[in-house]
Amino acid sequence: MKHKTKKRFEVRYKIQLPVILFIALLSLFMAVYFPSELKEAMRNSHRKEVQSLAKGVARSMKIALDNEDWAAIPQADEFDVSAIALIAEDGSTFSASPPDFVYKPGADNDEAVIFAEQRITTDVFTGSVVVGSSASFINQQIAELRATIISVAVITLFLGILFAVWQAGLIVRPLSLLRLAAIKVGHGDLDARVDRTTNDEIGDLAVEFGKMLGSVRNAQQIVQEANSELQTKNRLLEAERRQLARTLEHLKATQAQLIQSEKMAALGQLIAGIAHEINTPLGAIRASISNIERALEHTLLHLPVVLRSLGSAEQDLFFALVQEALSRNEHLSAREERERKRDLLAQMELEGIPDADDVAGYFADMGLFENLGRYSALLHLDNTIDVLRVAARLVLQQRNSRNIETAVDRASKIVFALKSYSHRDPGGAATIASITDGIETVLTLYHNQLKHGIEVQRRFSPVPPILCFPDELNQVWTNLIHNAIHAMDNHGTLEVETELLGEDIVVRITDSGRGIADDIREKIFEPFFTTKTAGEGSGLGLDIVRRIIEKHDGTVSVESVPGRTAFTITLPVRRPDAA
Repeated sequence: MKHKTKKRFEVRYKIQLPVILFIALLSLFMAVYFPSELKEAMRNSHRKEVQSLAKGVARSMKIALDNEDWAAIPQADEFDVSAIALIAEDGSTFSASPPDFVYKPGADNDEAVIFAEQRITTDVFTGSVVVGSSASFINQQIAELRATIISVAVITLFLGILFAVWQAGLIVRPLSLLRLAAIKVGHGDLDARVDRTTNDEIGDLAVEFGKMLGSVRNAQQIVQEANSELQTKNRLLEAERRQLARTLEHLKATQAQLIQSEKMAALGQLIAGIAHEINTPLGAIRASISNIERALEHTLLHLPVVLRSLGSAEQDLFFALVQEALSRNEHLSAREERERKRDLLAQMELEGIPDADDVAGYFADMGLFENLGRYSALLHLDNTIDVLRVAARLVLQQRNSRNIETAVDRASKIVFALKSYSHRDPGGAATIASITDGIETVLTLYHNQLKHGIEVQRRFSPVPPILCFPDELNQVWTNLIHNAIHAMDNHGTLEVETELLGEDIVVRITDSGRGIADDIREKIFEPFFTTKTAGEGSGLGLDIVRRIIEKHDGTVSVESVPGRTAFTITLPVRRPDAA
C-alpha cells in the first residue's frame, strides 16, 4: 500500500503567513468594528441632542399655542433641524415645517434623519412635538474614518509583509546553511563548514552542529583505522583458516590411514586362522574328488553287471534304495552313527540276514537305519553285497559332490569376507550398507578363533540398511570382537545383538570375559591406553571405535561386571533416500 506524500510547507511560510494573516485580520477588524461602533456612538449622542432640542421646541410650541400666536410656532430653520411637526393623538399632522413634511411612526430608525418626540398639552392642542435632525454628517464622518482605517491597514499590511519576510530571512537563512551542510554530510562530505551567523539559539545550533561534525570526522577516522586493522586481521585469519583446513585434511587422511593400518594389523593377526579356514575346505574338496574318482571307477565297472543280475522288480527296489539314501540330509556325530549301526546290526542278525555285518555297514554308509523291511528282497540275493556296494558308491558320489559344494561355499564366503574387509573406498563417500552383513563378515574372518571354545549367539532383529561408511564400521566390529576374544581367553560366550529402537539401530556386543575394572573404565577410549601386554596392542582400537561412531553421529557406551561386558553402539537410521 502506497503512502501519500505530505505536501511540503517550508519554514519561511510558517513564519510569514501567521504574521501576515494576523495583520490582515487585525486590519479587517479595525475596518469593520471601529466604524460601526463609532457610528452607533455618534448616533446615540446626536439622538440625545435632538431629544434635548425637542424639549426646547416643545416649550416654545406650548407658549405659542397657549397664546394662540400662530406666527410664533417654531420653524425648522430656526432651530437648524430638518423638520418640526405637531402630531395629534390620532396621528394626523396639525402643523409641519416644512409644510410638506409627513411624519410616520417609527421614522426615528431612519439612517438619514433622527427624530425625537416630546408630548405637550394645551387648551387648543394635545399631542406630540416631533423634531427631526439630519444624520448625514455622521455617515460622512464614518465613511471618511473607514477610508482612513483602510489606508492605515493597507500600509500596516505592507509593512507587516516586509517585516515577516525580513524576520523569516533572519531565521531561515542560517537554517538553510545548516540544511545544506547536513545534505553534504549525508553524501559523505564531512569537511563541510557551518559558521555561526547569529547570536541566538540557531547560532548555538550551528556551533553544536560543527562540534558534531568534528566528532563524526574523528569517529570516521577511528572506524577507518579499525577497519584497516580488521582487514589485516581478516587476511591473517583467512591464511590461518586455509592452514587449518590443510591441517584438517591431513588429519583426516592420517586418521583414515590409521584406521586402514589398524584394519590391516587386525587382518595380519587373522591371516593364519584364515589360511587354515581356507585350507580346510580345500582339503575337503581334494578328499571328495578322490572319493568320487574311486567310486565312479567302481560304479562304471560293476553297475552294469549288477543291473543285469537283477529282475525288473529288484531294479526298482535298487533305485528306490538309492533315491531314499540321496534324500537323507541327517547329520550324525560319529558316536551316534556307531550306536545306530550297532542297533541295525542286531536287528539284521535277529532276522537272519546273511553277511549282516557288511550289510549293516553299507546301510550305515547310506544313512539308512530304519524301515528296511521294504528292501528285504534285495537282502536275500546271492550278490546282495555287490548290489549294496554299488548303491553305496552311487550315494557316496552324490554326498561327495555336496561336500565339494559346501567346501566351495565356505571358501568363497571367507574370500568374500576378506575382500570386503580389506576394501577401502578411495572416494570416502558414504554408501548404503547393511549393519548385519558387516558384522557377519567380521564373524566369518574370526571363525577359526571362535570355533575352538567360544559360543557365538546371534540375535539379529531386522534392521534397515543405512547411509554409512561400511569399511569403517567393519573396523568397529573387528576391534570390539577382537577385544572380546582376548578378554575371554578364547573360551566363553559371545553375544551379538542388533535391534531397531525408534529411529536408531542398536548393536550390542557382549562377552563373558573377566570384565573392566571401575578405575580404568573411563580411560579405555583414550588414545594409546591399553591393558594388554607390550606388543599385543597399540591402545588405539577403542579410540578409533569412538571416533568412527561419532563420525556417524552415534554413541558408544560400555557396561561391565566380572563375567559380563557389553559394548552398546547406537547409530541413527539414515534411510537410503537420504543419499
